[in-house]
Amino acid sequence: MTDKYMCAVSVASIWPDPSIVRTVDQYGIARPALISDWIDEMTRQQREALCYENRIVTQVLYGEELAVDEIQGEWAKVRAIDQPYRDVNTGYPGWMPIVQLEKNAMSEGIGYVKVKELRTQLFTLEEMPLIVLSFNTVLPVLAEEEHVYIVATPHGKGKVPKFAVDFATENNGFQKKDATAIANEMLKFLDIPYFWAGMSSYGYDCSGLTYNAMKACGYKIPRDASDQAKGGHEVDLKNREAWQSGDLVFFSASKKEKVSHVGIYLDNNRLLHTSILGKKIEVINLQGHPLNQEVTHVRRYI
Repeated sequence: MTDKYMCAVSVASIWPDPSIVRTVDQYGIARPALISDWIDEMTRQQREALCYENRIVTQVLYGEELAVDEIQGEWAKVRAIDQPYRDVNTGYPGWMPIVQLEKNAMSEGIGYVKVKELRTQLFTLEEMPLIVLSFNTVLPVLAEEEHVYIVATPHGKGKVPKFAVDFATENNGFQKKDATAIANEMLKFLDIPYFWAGMSSYGYDCSGLTYNAMKACGYKIPRDASDQAKGGHEVDLKNREAWQSGDLVFFSASKKEKVSHVGIYLDNNRLLHTSILGKKIEVINLQGHPLNQEVTHVRRYI
C-alpha cells in the first residue's frame, strides 16, 4: 500500500540504494540535513564520485510530496511525485531515510507560495528561525498578514516573508513567465556550484538547473536531460537564427550515445549551464567551445 509523505528537511537526496551511502554522506541524510556542511566536508574526488558512481539520483525540497511504497529498516522506497520520470508519470523513484520524512498532513488553505530568492528563512509563529528554504520551495498558505504569509509545513504552522515568495491560489497556478524570463531567472545564480543530481540552490546538476528554471517560470518538465529532450517542440538544429532565449539545448559526447548534457540558450550563441567539468553555473559562448560539436537537440517548451 502506498502512503503519502512530505520531505521534512530543507533538501533531501534520493538514493538508488541505501547500501551505497558513505560515512561522508551523514550530513546529507541527517535531520536537519546539513547540505552546506556535506558539500564542504567532501573532497573533490568524493563530490565527483556522486556523479561517476551514480550515488544519488535526484533531490526533493522541504514540503515536497513523496509516495512511499515500501519501508525497510531506517529507509523508505519513495517516488518524488512532482518529478516526471521517463515514460512513467508516477514520480522519480529511489530511497530516502525515514528520518527525513513526515506523514502528509499539511492543510490546504487560501493558496500557495513559492520561494523566489536564492534562500529564505522560515520562522515559527513565535518568529524563531525554523528552517532555511531553498529557491522553488512550495508551501500551502493558511493565512495572510501584512508582511508574512502563514504557511503549513511538515513542522506545523510557520511564517515566511512576503518579499521572498510568489503567491498563487493554486499549486499549478503560478503565473507563467515568458521565454526571456526563463533564462534570466537562473542568471542570478551564477557561480552556484555544480552538484550531481542537485535540485536546490545549494547546487544543481545540468538538468536540475533547467528543470528549476522552468518550474520558477510556471512550467513542469521532466527531471532528466534525456527525458527533457523528448518534450516540448523541436527547433531547427542547424538554423541558429531560429533559436530563442529560453530554448533548451541538448548535447551528447558521441552522436550515437544518449543525451548527456543540457543548457539554457540565451542569445548570440551564449549558453547558461552547469557541468561537473565547469563546476559551477556559468555562461559560455558555444562558438569555439567543445560543446559546439556535441549539440544533438534543441527543444522549446513555451
